Amino acid sequence: MEASSGPSADVLLQEAFAAASERGYREGWAAAQQDAAGEIQREIAAASEQLRASADEARERLAQTRHQLEALMAGLTQAIDVQARSAQEIAVEVSYAAIAKVVGEQYANRTLMRSLCQQAVQTAKHRVTAIRLAPQDAALDLAGLSVDLIADPALSAGQCVIETVAGHYELGLDVRLEALKVALLAGFATHVAEESAS
Repeated sequence: MEASSGPSADVLLQEAFAAASERGYREGWAAAQQDAAGEIQREIAAASEQLRASADEARERLAQTRHQLEALMAGLTQAIDVQARSAQEIAVEVSYAAIAKVVGEQYANRTLMRSLCQQAVQTAKHRVTAIRLAPQDAALDLAGLSVDLIADPALSAGQCVIETVAGHYELGLDVRLEALKVALLAGFATHVAEESAS
């Protein structure tokens, strides 16, 4: 038998097997890395999509909440305006009631009708010839005024009619209170209109 000058077949086979194993290992490793990288990319994409969807839902809920708050604020503002207007109306009514009470008290102690008649005589544009009063008011002391006091059963307590050479006009408490009420309501209406315009 002749001695071989090169490696034996077993050695060559082992070397070829080792090289093939190494190459297979490297190729498997590369494929595994590629598969793992693909899986990671898919997981990242899925997580990103889930986060995007969650963010979109959160933005939508936030927008809905903002719209609800805006509607609530508008309703609250309107309710405050209604309550403020109601409070103003009540203030006008209370003011009128307080004035009517004071007028009633002054009428009861007889000073108001006397002052009213004296002022009418002193400020009339035409000479006052007579003052017609309710029977219970006809006993007023109008000393110093040269006018006739006439008890008129057609008049109620607090009513007064001034007669002048030019005609007659009503001057009673009812007329004055009604004029005051009209002025208060007109002032309130003007105030409301100005508030509505601004």
